[in-house]
Amino acid sequence: MGITAGPINLGKIMSMTGATVSAIGQIFDNHNHRGAHIGVNVTALTGLLPVLTVIIEGQDEASGQWYPLLTSVDIIAAGFTRLTVYPGVTPVLNQAVSNVLPATWRIRYTVAGTGASVTATFGACLLR
Repeated sequence: MGITAGPINLGKIMSMTGATVSAIGQIFDNHNHRGAHIGVNVTALTGLLPVLTVIIEGQDEASGQWYPLLTSVDIIAAGFTRLTVYPGVTPVLNQAVSNVLPATWRIRYTVAGTGASVTATFGACLLR
């Protein structure tokens, strides 16, 4: 089987319904892609001053340690946020970083605020 050209849409990779605590998502293996678009679609934030922060992390193959590739802006309202990790992209603070997506990556998120609750879905598209 040959290598597929172009982007690969992974579709929905994670969802949260009424999340009240921070968590780590599924670990992904990246084969032959240089970057990714990650879409965060927040449909509800409740509580006093709720904040969702999304961190895209890579794993160091030698040590197994996780390191941040991109940390989102604090998401404080319902809506769509796109995060991009791709070499050569124009960096935009908390939205896009010029970096290569490593062989192993994941999404981690934090939920903050008094009585905060977040409902959201995450999608991904891997880029060549």
